[in-house]
Amino acid sequence: MDEDVIEKALIGLREKGLVVKLHAAGARALKYRHTLPLVLDLDAAQSAILTVLLLRGVQSAGELKQRTERMHEFATLDAVEECLQWFIGYPNGALVQRHPSGQGRRVETVCHLLGGSPTAEMSLVSGASLEIVELEAEQAWRSRLEAQVAELRQQVEELNSMVQQLREELGA
Repeated sequence: MDEDVIEKALIGLREKGLVVKLHAAGARALKYRHTLPLVLDLDAAQSAILTVLLLRGVQSAGELKQRTERMHEFATLDAVEECLQWFIGYPNGALVQRHPSGQGRRVETVCHLLGGSPTAEMSLVSGASLEIVELEAEQAWRSRLEAQVAELRQQVEELNSMVQQLREELGA
């Protein structure tokens, strides 16, 4: 991503109240802090679970317990489940979705819903198939880019033709 894309994303997040700019004396670079825990009124346990889900994607309760240890230590798996149930019953709509075991999964897993409902295919994505999904996304992006370049080339040719026609008409 280039700096413009990142700046536009930060502006959008600031407009939604999800990011604040930090002002530090003598800082050489701008710094930002996310405010999602404040916006959603999350405690440390809930923030830890949501962070791992956002960073790592679909997870089981056991994986969440293990991977949140440095942010928040859950005493039991039931404590993780209680937290997940809070996300499912969130007042403004569920923030996580459960996926039952089966279809290639040994245990029930959960994913976040902050980017909308996941497609059935994406809910099944694992580490190995994630690379395939990323490759397909890159190929789709490349195809769109190539189509845009072809369209721009055609427009340039049309403009060159029009300029040449005007030159001929003006006798230049």
